[in-house]
Amino acid sequence: NYTHYLSEQAEITMPFLFISLKNDSVFSRKILGFRGSIVISQQLLNDLSDEELEALIAQQIAHIKYNHTNKKAIIN
Repeated sequence: NYTHYLSEQAEITMPFLFISLKNDSVFSRKILGFRGSIVISQQLLNDLSDEELEALIAQQIAHIKYNHTNKKAIIN
């Protein structure tokens, strides 16, 4: 519900939300790093408080809204 709410506030399509079973979320982001997706490792779910997890999701939605992933790919 929180992800859906933030997506509406940011005026973007609800992103795909993946939970990685591996603790290496960087690897998962490279595999699933298409625009409009958020990958969170299972370890982060265990380690972060609810507030920290909400902040992480909000940050990722901002990256999606402003096409930071696509801009980084062009620069690289």
